[in-house]
Amino acid sequence: MKISKTLLSIAAVIMIGQSAFAAQITGDIGFTGNATFDLSLEFATQVTTFTGLAPGGLPQVSMADGDFAGVLGMGVTMQMPYVFNPPTPYNPLYSVGGFVFQLLDSHVMTQNANGLVIVGTGIFTNPGVFDATPGTWAFSSQNSNGDTRTTLTFSTDNTATPSVPDSGSTLSILGLGLAAVEILRRKLAAA
Repeated sequence: MKISKTLLSIAAVIMIGQSAFAAQITGDIGFTGNATFDLSLEFATQVTTFTGLAPGGLPQVSMADGDFAGVLGMGVTMQMPYVFNPPTPYNPLYSVGGFVFQLLDSHVMTQNANGLVIVGTGIFTNPGVFDATPGTWAFSSQNSNGDTRTTLTFSTDNTATPSVPDSGSTLSILGLGLAAVEILRRKLAAA
């Protein structure tokens, strides 16, 4: 009877420990708006303003799925100015509906009078709801005549990855080790 109560207690500790860790963020998000650059698109080094159709003139989430589905149509608060040359990390680069994206690194893939494509990596967070999740992102700007005002599309894609060591396994191993110690202690005490 005592051993079964001990095992039940250990199982409860393991289950509580595993549920204390939130899941990583899954899904994709994209938003659009109008960007103004510091120079013509071909020579630009930063986005000076980024406006859109969401309330307050903010860029608007135009595509969202997975965990991001609830923010479709919301306004995005983005760090301005956004300096992309030289590559500059931002914490945060943008936030929307509790989600925050920290830009870790980036590089310009294409830049000329007709277009700009920047790609990079970062970390998504939604404190208290999800674990930090690595992600990739890209933004592109298209402009047929090289003006400083153009349409900007920003999209991010995340891939949930297990942390090392994963939180549930570590706690489970600890719980099993403690159970073994307790069973051995009781057997030695009874002998």
